[in-house]
Parts: sequence; C-alpha cells; structure tokens
Amino acid sequence: LTFFLIFHFVSHSNILMIDSLRLAQSLNTGNQFQDNFYYGLNKKAIGDYNEAIMAFHSCLELIPENPTVLFLIGDLYLKDKSYDLAEKNLKKSISLDPNNFWFKEKLYRMYIEKGDFNQAIKILKSLTHKSIDFKNELVDLYFKTGDFDLALDMIEILDTKYGYSEFRNRVKIDICKNASICKDSFEDKESRETSI
Repeated sequence: LTFFLIFHFVSHSNILMIDSLRLAQSLNTGNQFQDNFYYGLNKKAIGDYNEAIMAFHSCLELIPENPTVLFLIGDLYLKDKSYDLAEKNLKKSISLDPNNFWFKEKLYRMYIEKGDFNQAIKILKSLTHKSIDFKNELVDLYFKTGDFDLALDMIEILDTKYGYSEFRNRVKIDICKNASICKDSFEDKESRETSI
C-alpha cells in the first residue's frame, strides 16, 4: 500500500505540476511562472523552505488561484510546523480543487500531526472510500476522541465487510474493558483475544 500511495502521489504531483505550467502558458505569463515554480521545487527539495515559499508566492502573483501552488505552500508551512498558515493554504487549495485526494490527505495528516482529531475526522470521512486503512484510522480516531459508539458501529461494519482484524479487535476489547456501552454482551471475549 505504501508503494502504491507513493507512486500515485509522485504521478499525481507530476500531473499537477504539468497542469500548473500549462495554465501559466495559457495565461501568457511567459517563463516567469515556470522559472519561479521550478526554483521553488528546487529549494523545497534541498530543504530551503523559506526560499521555496517566496518562490511559490511569486507564482501566486502571476496566477493567484492556482491550487497546486497553494498546496505546495501549505505543505511547506506544514514542514515548518506553521499550522495556521499550512491550514489556510491547504483549505484554499481544496476549495479550488474539491475532489483532489492529495490535498485533503495532506490536510488530514496536518490535523493528526497537531492533535486536532475532531477536524481530522471531518476530512478523513471523505477519504475512507480510497482504502480500508483510512477506515481503520477512522475507528482509531473515534476511539481517541471517546466516540465509542461510532467506533463500535464502524468496527461492526468493517468486520462484516472485511472480516475481523487484530487492530479492530483490540480497539473493541479496549472499549469494552473501559466503558459500559458495548452493544453485545461480548461474552466470547476470551475467544476473540486468543484469536488475536
């Protein structure tokens, strides 16, 4: 799965870059946008985030509503742990390209990094169709936020559709040990624990 996500991210990044460069050409910005864009990518690659941010802002002066450039700026602010600026730019990129999986996934990861699980849940719900891993992450976030009923409901749905998993079984056991909200009596707890 990791290789798959990395491959698609690299492929998608190239598509976004090409789309941005085509847009710049169609708007007749000359080579200025392209030069700033590649300069920003170069600076990002070597870890000079401030210089990269300045280069991408120069791109925005030429094409103010470019979702790819806004995403790249948000990503750079995230690397610098400037969460408010990262969130602002990532949200703007999503508003301009609302179906972009990678933009949403980056915002989700930012919320996880800063510990804002409730906001992470809102974004993650729109990503769960991509992978069972995201569904399991949603179970984990429901558990972390104390939404045990939602976690148990999701576990039941996932167990029915995909079969039991060690991770979901452990979450269910932890919920049932520490809360009195289990829907079933969970009498077969020992047999589930031995199956883990």
